[in-house]
Formats: sequence, C-alpha cells, structure tokens
Amino acid sequence: MEPCVRSNQRLGRTTDPVYLILAAFAIALAILAAPGRVAAQCADISGNWNASESGTLTISLVASDGENFSQSYPVSGSGAVTITRTGPCTFQYPPIPPSDGTLVNTGLTPAQLATLVRTVKVSGNNVTETGIFAVLNLAAAGQEGLTITSTTGNVFNGSGQVTTSAYPYTMTLTGSADMVVTGNYMGYTFTLTITASTTATFTDTNEPPIVITPPGQTSVASGLAYSGTFTATGGSNSGYTWSVISGSLPDGFSLDEDTGILSSPGSPAAADPLEMPQLTLGSI
Repeated sequence: MEPCVRSNQRLGRTTDPVYLILAAFAIALAILAAPGRVAAQCADISGNWNASESGTLTISLVASDGENFSQSYPVSGSGAVTITRTGPCTFQYPPIPPSDGTLVNTGLTPAQLATLVRTVKVSGNNVTETGIFAVLNLAAAGQEGLTITSTTGNVFNGSGQVTTSAYPYTMTLTGSADMVVTGNYMGYTFTLTITASTTATFTDTNEPPIVITPPGQTSVASGLAYSGTFTATGGSNSGYTWSVISGSLPDGFSLDEDTGILSSPGSPAAADPLEMPQLTLGSI
C-alpha cells in the first residue's frame, strides 16, 4: 500500500510517514555476527571475522488520523567484526557496520552503539544470540515534534552453526527482531511496528595455528650423510623461517633457516636416534 502524503498546510512541508518517523529516530540494526576455533565444550568464536548480512526491514504505521501504511525495505551490512570471550562458552560482538543507502542509521554515538552489543552462547558448534534490536534517538524525535510515549519488544534473537571442519572457519546465522513504538505528532497518536529478518555469513580471518612436522628419519649411522626436512602448515601459509629456540643441533648438523632442511655431510659419531630440536617459525 502506498503511504499517504500529508499536505503542506498541515505540516508545513510535504512529507510521508517514513520521513516523519524514521528521520526522527536513529534506528540502528545490529545484524548478526560470530564464528570459530574448536574447543572441548564449544567452538571458540573469539577473534577477528569478516561479516556480511542481508535481510528485510518491515515498517507498519497506524495513526489516529487514518494515515496507515506498511512497507518492507532491504537492509544490508558488511565489515570486520571482533568477537571477545566473556565466559567459557559466552561471547560478545558489536554491530555489523550498515551499508550506505539503507534505512539503518549510521550516525549513532559510541554510547548508543555500545547498547547494541550482542551476547552469544555456543554449545558445541551451535550458536544462539540475543541483544537490543534498535536505538531510538529521542533528541532527534523531539526536534521533529514527535513525542514517544512507549516502546516494547526491541529484542533481537538469532541462531546458527559454526563450521570448523576446514580453514577458514565460517558461520551462518539467521535472526529476527521486532519493536513497537507509540507516540504522538501534532495532536495525532500513532503506533509504529518495526520487524526485521536477516541472514548473515561470517568468515574467520584469524590465522590458523602453525603445526610443525619433523623429518621422518630420526636415526643415522656414524659417518653417514643425513638430510631431513621440517615442514609446517598454518599461519599465513606464505612461507616460514626456521630457527632453534631450545637445545642445540646434533654435532655436525646444520639447519637451513629458509628451507627447514636439517643436514650433515657425515655425522661424526653415532646418533641413534637424533634428538630433533624445538624450532620457532616466522611467516614471510
């Protein structure tokens, strides 16, 4: 249904209810977020993630002057999200940054944004979350001549799963929210109902842990040449440098810091088995 338009004579300018209500509110949707590293009791979703979401915001207005309408709008957002651990399987994260051009307000103060932090609980790889749905900018509403008399609901709930079978880890969450606002404008009362449904996808941007695999051969007869390679996975996977951080190399052995090759032209004494050194890595 097309929204009715108030006349210049009544309001001093031609404008529709979307402007009257939404322009006066700072409505900030904090759409979903979260993701994971595996822990014993639950996936550990702390760390840095890239998040993107899309969904629908539906606004319904019922006014005492008969000016009623209901309309849906697309909403979207994307950006970097940092999730922090607050308990054994409990986490928090801030809102996903909204995209320009949506009905999501981008001018909130840090204090207003802080109220939109989501609380996330993880059980195994299952995730549930809850939080405040929106922030009303009462000062802006007053400047537009709006008086808010009550708000109810204003809760966001979501659920989904973390996928940790391969790196990078991902998580998909679906969520819904609603709130009802009542007030008056220039002698007319109104009830504004706002609902939202969203789907969000998150990709883990944390580097996986570095895992070192020692050479397969751990013994060599006295006087024979030896060559074995340490290998590694994880980190940035862009290359590694190698060095000994504990103990020392066997007599006559050297370690190539670029390739991870442990070698000897001929061991001077029996080495059965070789004692593999502890190595430190640095991605290059």
